Amino acid sequence: MHLNFVTVLRYLLGLVFVFSGFVKIIDLGWFSGVVSSYGVLPDFLVLPFSFLVSFLEFVFGLMLFFGIGVVYALFGLIFMVFGFTILSFSRFVLGEVGDCGCFGRFVGGRNDIFHLFLNLLLISGLIFVKLKTNGGK
Repeated sequence: MHLNFVTVLRYLLGLVFVFSGFVKIIDLGWFSGVVSSYGVLPDFLVLPFSFLVSFLEFVFGLMLFFGIGVVYALFGLIFMVFGFTILSFSRFVLGEVGDCGCFGRFVGGRNDIFHLFLNLLLISGLIFVKLKTNGGK
């Protein structure tokens, strides 16, 4: 097996999203509370959305790590992280600094400039891997 920077980055990003999705799934009640605090979904959609986001993060992370459907996983994760970044940025600008829900309550995270920067790093890493994987196709 040939390990290069892109492969190592794909593994690391895969692990980040497996961890992120897993800690949300095992504490879905808490994560649903975070999702609810954003105030963008009606109450009846909060729990299904929370589960879906957590599940997709976990599955897309596994796909990245094991190299299965990498392009689909990358598109899904780029879309998700971009959406998370917009929501976090809007709350940051409005001064609503609360838990972003990024990595579950085990790691904790607030809507602050550090987590916005982290989201931008994640998006950049995902886009970089996408461009270097299969010629950017």
